[in-house]
Amino acid sequence: MLLLQELIPSTEACQVIEHYPTPLVHFTIPIAYAEIIRCLGKTIDPATIKQILTDLEIAIEAETEQGFTAKVPPYRVDVTRKADLIEEIARIYGYDRIPNYLAAAYLSPENSIDQAYKVAEEVSKMLVANGYYEICTNSLTKEAYTAIEPTEKAVSILNPLSESTGILRPTLLFSGLEVIAYNLARRQHDLKLFELGTIYSQDGASYHEEKRLALWLTGQIEPPNWVRQLGPVTLHSIRATIEQLIQKLGITELSYSTVTHPFYIQAVQGRYKEAVVMTFGQLQPSILDCLSQPVFFADIDWSHLLEISKPHKIYEPISKFPAVKRDLSLIVDKAVLFQNIKALILKQGHKAIQEINLFDIYEGAHLPADKKSYAIRFTLQDKEKTLDDKSIDQIMDQLIQTFERDLNVIIRR
Repeated sequence: MLLLQELIPSTEACQVIEHYPTPLVHFTIPIAYAEIIRCLGKTIDPATIKQILTDLEIAIEAETEQGFTAKVPPYRVDVTRKADLIEEIARIYGYDRIPNYLAAAYLSPENSIDQAYKVAEEVSKMLVANGYYEICTNSLTKEAYTAIEPTEKAVSILNPLSESTGILRPTLLFSGLEVIAYNLARRQHDLKLFELGTIYSQDGASYHEEKRLALWLTGQIEPPNWVRQLGPVTLHSIRATIEQLIQKLGITELSYSTVTHPFYIQAVQGRYKEAVVMTFGQLQPSILDCLSQPVFFADIDWSHLLEISKPHKIYEPISKFPAVKRDLSLIVDKAVLFQNIKALILKQGHKAIQEINLFDIYEGAHLPADKKSYAIRFTLQDKEKTLDDKSIDQIMDQLIQTFERDLNVIIRR
């Protein structure tokens, strides 16, 4: 205004008005000397700290013996927090004057999530050691699969990118079959696959996720060699894997029964008390569609399996007393599973019975059409004394009476 008056003679129309509705304010940062010492790991004299900040045009206010409030100019937009203030002090004081210390690490105890991850890793290693390959498939799958497995609980995608990603998978079955079809088209016929994945469902307005473990077997048990020919996979092949899994997780109270299921030619269900933990068997040809060979599939409720598992091993000293083996040959109805017999044996509570092994199954000549024969070997051992014939015969006689009463078994003498 003064320059205009000097260059252009004129009269002043009005007084100068300063329009400054939101004035910039200083940043105020309260801080204690103890916080500065804790962060830097070195005790710095309070007078030195105040001198450094004053030289940086940072005013000191509300000073006490414990600390002060720093008033930072508005143009120092890089200093708005306690950490920024401590960094400025360290920068001017000199990083070379601050000693280096190895930070102490405090390890938190293992929690349930870590334990679940650890168990999953151990199970994966076990399956890989048995020749399985882990697969990771897409959670989105074809809506057409709901025609094979009609369900009102499938979670539909509002705006799917393609027909193959129309719903969230309600089962791991079909994504695994797609992997098998892909490999069969490339002449890979002997496959052992597993996946630990999530399935999805909805109940009204609420949505649910479940962790499942799935196994697929097809082709030959092992590649052919001159030593032995094992042949194609069977129901016993996938059952053997499941038994190994159950044993590794320390589960002993699982019972099995044959059931009717639309997916399977013959299905076996594993139950813990009354809850279904798994279903496995040979898939129906109608499910396999274009696949040219039988496929065995196991669907396992992983979350439930973890709840009942006892992965921590308990070690005991080897018994000093000898073990005794006894064999029994039983003629039973074809509907009776070995697991039913084993569960009945364990129910008797004989502590001397250490192992129960099925070493032969026979069906055919000299047996009725609705019967089969199981040959079972018992290993008996007492940890405190040597078992005599009288004690062993007493246990075996009691088992025979139980079999004849509860399962209508005929003992082959």
